[in-house]
Order: sequence, then structure tokens, then C-alpha cells
Amino acid sequence: MIYKEIADMAAERIKTAITLSLVGENPVKAILDAYNPTGSTSYVNFTTSKELRWQTDPRKCHVNWVVCDSDWEAEFCRVAEAHPKVRAYVKNQNLGLEVPYLMGSTPRRYLPDFILRLDDGRADPLNLVVEIKGFRGENAKDKANTMRAYWVPGVNNLGKFGRWAFAEFTAVYEIEAEFDRLIENKTSPGARQIESQTAPVEIRSYADARNLSQALVREQFGFHPSMSSLCELIWRRIEENPEHAIWLADVGAAAETVACVSEDALALLALLSGRAGRLLKIRLNRMSADHSNVSDDELIRRLSAWLREKTMSDSDWKAWASEIEVKWVPAFVAHGAA
Repeated sequence: MIYKEIADMAAERIKTAITLSLVGENPVKAILDAYNPTGSTSYVNFTTSKELRWQTDPRKCHVNWVVCDSDWEAEFCRVAEAHPKVRAYVKNQNLGLEVPYLMGSTPRRYLPDFILRLDDGRADPLNLVVEIKGFRGENAKDKANTMRAYWVPGVNNLGKFGRWAFAEFTAVYEIEAEFDRLIENKTSPGARQIESQTAPVEIRSYADARNLSQALVREQFGFHPSMSSLCELIWRRIEENPEHAIWLADVGAAAETVACVSEDALALLALLSGRAGRLLKIRLNRMSADHSNVSDDELIRRLSAWLREKTMSDSDWKAWASEIEVKWVPAFVAHGAA
């Protein structure tokens, strides 16, 4: 039973990573609650016995108190109110914002901590969903993966509720510095160029790929030394490999080298091969004589049949998956650049 739960979690995270890599090619769209599609701070009204509270600045928040679950959240309120780029913020309490996600194969619901509106230099403000997390357990990873792979792309693709992004803060003593870096990355001309994809950067060498990759890591993950080291290690292994590739089987070892987990490596690879990066190409081939290609649609269809629909048995999934080779190659090498 425990093995099955772990297998379900692994399969769901691989599927999430592949979904992230296909953002822009196979768009995800959110399905709204038909009876309550939107929420508002106008309807937040409740009493509490909690003593840990933050009295908000009415110029930045419509709700007069933030009921904090930790001192970390109070610190974030201070940081958000003090930053000139923050137009408004609110604690996600009694707002009705819930995100469905899977913990392995078990359906759950996630309530993010805060919602902010940021002035990032465009006419419409950027809506930023923020999670404040100390210990980052397995459920926190699944929540973050769901936000990045499904919720944020899904809501953005609807085109009715503005632009959205997601960020996590995991170090209380560095929240202010990390938030400043995040805002700087979100409001820089380079970040707006990456977001809009109106003038993609031309990549001609591994040095170009490394530089843009590190910028994407800062944009997506904030100040995260281990992710930066992991990014450098992945590019080094790809460059040194005769086939200019990194295989799925090697992902865990690469992550372990820089004290990350496999899920972090998959999230990074998804970022670099997704619409924002387009630096890597994912390749799926059958380990047969013809080495034929496996389409992304086929992989996702089979994963769904095994993981969600339960129309594919464990033995059939293992038999099929054991014959598939998954690897990532540089897009500029795939296109024949020097």
C-alpha cells in the first residue's frame, strides 16, 4: 500500500513536470465554480479568538486585520505593506479561494496564504499568490507544483481575471530580501520580455543558455542557492555528455549532488523546457529497434489512465513505462546551432 502511494506521487509529479514543459503548446484552462466563480474582500466578515494578528494599513488592505497563523505571516504583512510596488494585499481567509490538487491519488484542497496586486510596470497589475512555508513537506511540494503547472497557467489562459503568478517564501529571516528580489525580477524589462515572449532571446551557446537559465531560476524560485547550483550542474552534465542530453534516470542523482530532491530537478527541467524558457526539448523514445518517438499526448494519456482513471493496471503501466526513454536536450543544439 505504501509503495502504491509513493508510485502515485511520483507519477503525478512526472506528469506535472511534463505539463509545465508544454505550457503554451497544449494550454491548460481553469474550470471555475459555476455557483461562485469569483470572490471579494467586500464580503470578509468574521470574529476570532486568535491573539496573533496584524492590523493592516487601510491604504494597502481592505480587511482591517490579518489573523496570522505564525509570526512569519506577520513579518510578511510588514514587508508587503512597506514595499512601494505593492498596490494591495489580503490574507486568503474567508475569501473562498481554494485550489484542488492531488496528493498521490488522493484529492485535496489547498488554501494559499496571501494574494497581492503588484505594479510591475504594465497597465494591469500582476496578481501574485504567496505561500509562507517553514517546513516544506511533501504536501507543500504538491501544492506548489499544482499552482505552477495547472492553476496559474489555467487562470491566465482564461483571459478574464488578469495576470497571475505564484511564489513561496521559506526563510523567515530572509523574507524581506527575497521579496525585494522577487519584485525586482517581476518588474525588470527582462522579466516582462520573458513573460510576453514578444522578442525571444537568441541562444547560440551553452554560456547564453546558462545565463538565461539562471535568470529564469531567480524569476520562478527567488533566492534559492540550491536551485541555482542544480541549474548549473544540469547544464554542465548536458554539455559534457557526448549526446548532449540528461536522462530522467539521472535526475535524482543530479539533485542529490546539490542537496535537492528529484521533484526540484523535475520542476527546474519543466521550467527550462516550458514556454518561459524554451531552452530544453523533452524527448521520449521507445527503446526498440526503430527508437520511435512517443508523443507527449500519449504519455499524458497513459499516465492519466493509470493514475486517475484506473483503467490501466500497475503491471501494464510498468511494462509500458520500462520501454520508454525520457531525456532533455538543448533546444539550440536540436535546432543545429553551433
